[in-house]
Amino acid sequence: MKPARISKLHMRCTATACRKRFKGREGDSCPRCGHAANPNPWANRKPWRAQLCYCDGMWWSIRAPHKVGTGDCKYNAKRHNEEQVEV
Repeated sequence: MKPARISKLHMRCTATACRKRFKGREGDSCPRCGHAANPNPWANRKPWRAQLCYCDGMWWSIRAPHKVGTGDCKYNAKRHNEEQVEV
């Protein structure tokens, strides 16, 4: 069992050959090679959160997040347009 990390800050190893991504704190070293690690700004920003939808259109769960416009999502523009054409 892995030890629990105190922080959920996304880190990336600075060694070009390693570039391991892991969660840790400022000043932590890479668990694989021991080099210094810097915070990963892209992963910490979480830009994919803007594309999540929580509508109840997906079959597996009412509150399960999914990407906007996929499958039976209520915000699927293609599905919405096809329903208008059929009527």
